[in-house]
Amino acid sequence: MVASEFANFSHKHIGFSPDAFIQSAGEIASAAGTIAERVDEMKVIEMTPDERVFFAQAAHSLIYDEPEQAPILPHQLLEERRYDDKGKDLWTTFNVTQENAMRGGLKGITRGGDGRIRRTTTRPVKALDCNIKLNQALWFLTEKMAELKNVEGDLSTVSA
Repeated sequence: MVASEFANFSHKHIGFSPDAFIQSAGEIASAAGTIAERVDEMKVIEMTPDERVFFAQAAHSLIYDEPEQAPILPHQLLEERRYDDKGKDLWTTFNVTQENAMRGGLKGITRGGDGRIRRTTTRPVKALDCNIKLNQALWFLTEKMAELKNVEGDLSTVSA
């Protein structure tokens, strides 16, 4: 799921128009190349450990309305689930963060109403509206990080 000006469509069940749906499908197919190019760009953007932590902190605040009350810490969003998730590029960082946010299963702690500490596990995001909102926000964050890194790269070549 991406959240960009080149691929943003929605269709209602009431008053559904097959023609509009077919038109959207065609536009999505034509945008696929642009999306693939964007992904390839993100795969070559290397991130420092500090940048990855910053990304995780930003994602954490997107996920939790009150980050200080969250059951997990931001760095837990960067925990790799598979060997292939070990890359430090922007695309891998996005994917690992997205999967951890969407699938849940991260261990954490909460404080109950009585003040006692309880162990907890994050739940997967199942509600469609929350899924879409979070995925779009994470994609937007990733695009902005790519822009920052590209500006940073441009500045380093100018000053060199």
